[in-house]
Amino acid sequence: MGDDTNANTMPDVQQEDPLLDVPLEFTPRTYNELLAWFMYDKSMCTELKTSKDALQAKFAEAEQRILALQVTALNQSETIKKLATNPPAPGASAPSAKNEPKIPDPPMFNGERRALLPFLAKCRLKFVGQPSSFSTEAAKVIYAGSRLEGPPFSWFSPLNDRLQDLEEKDPEELFTFDSLAKHLTTLYGDSHLALMAERKLRTLKQTMSVAHYIADFEEYRHYLTWNNDALWDQLYLGLKDRIKDSLVPLERPSTLAQLKEMALRLDS
Repeated sequence: MGDDTNANTMPDVQQEDPLLDVPLEFTPRTYNELLAWFMYDKSMCTELKTSKDALQAKFAEAEQRILALQVTALNQSETIKKLATNPPAPGASAPSAKNEPKIPDPPMFNGERRALLPFLAKCRLKFVGQPSSFSTEAAKVIYAGSRLEGPPFSWFSPLNDRLQDLEEKDPEELFTFDSLAKHLTTLYGDSHLALMAERKLRTLKQTMSVAHYIADFEEYRHYLTWNNDALWDQLYLGLKDRIKDSLVPLERPSTLAQLKEMALRLDS
């Protein structure tokens, strides 16, 4: 007990030093300067704590998105593996809606830049989890449009009118959900996040499973407006050599989705 008490007190040599009781004299100028430095240090500590809390919140959100994408990728891998082993009989019906999980709707998107990526990611999770309700690109586009409000909906509404008009040519912004996501990212994406995501994506390499690699890839790609060919090339370049070697004798997948499915199947 004696050792613990001494550990929490000043050393005896300082406590018995008579110089510690000698008063110091400060001029008002010196006092003000010391006070200014103290207040500056205090404000910096407060600012650093605020920045730390904001970063922790971003990391937590990113971890949740990565986990959701990993779960989706792993589920797709298991589905591909099962289909390869036991292909469905001709004429077999698709899974019914009652067997699908109930996935909550994404929050309404009003144009806030930082909310765009979570909005698009949650839309995609909805489509993957409830495929019977979103069997066509038109269904995905209309659903995503219904979750817009404010300026984004004002932009979407006339395009949707053209989409519903049989005499009008379909607007390219609404050809597919990816087209809609691309144009929303152009209008409301954060340019700083896009630059960061492009740098991360160009240096991304597969170090674990294909599922983990695709999850990381998807996290960054949604900040960008690259076309399918550019994304296909970048995903292929980051794969491990053994996966690339296994792809060589096979027919080249024509789309990004097919490349993902084939890589997952080879890895599993």
